[in-house]
Amino acid sequence: MNTTFLKMFFFDFNKYNLSFRVKKEIENIYNNLLKNNNYIIEIYGHTDNIGNDNFNTNLSQNRANVVMKYLLDLGKVKNRIKVFGYGKSKLFLPNTSKNNRNMNRRVEFKIIKK
Repeated sequence: MNTTFLKMFFFDFNKYNLSFRVKKEIENIYNNLLKNNNYIIEIYGHTDNIGNDNFNTNLSQNRANVVMKYLLDLGKVKNRIKVFGYGKSKLFLPNTSKNNRNMNRRVEFKIIKK
């Protein structure tokens, strides 16, 4: 498989709700998936380092799941989605500042050609 596209969406502290802007971006990704059946999507949820491991793992999974649910509600991509919650284990930036922690509160999309 070849990776073709990577996109990140960011979340507020301890939240996993989707903003209007993020929903629109997910809809664009969905429309691109509809145009090409040779692509699958992997969704990775992440958190900063505040809180215990169990809480952060659950929060990261909830972030990934809410994105998956939105895609599934749009339809026709059910068997083309994989979801992972990594908690605080895969940082984008070191958790050394508020801005860095904000960047670690994210979901990443990876669109992969089969």
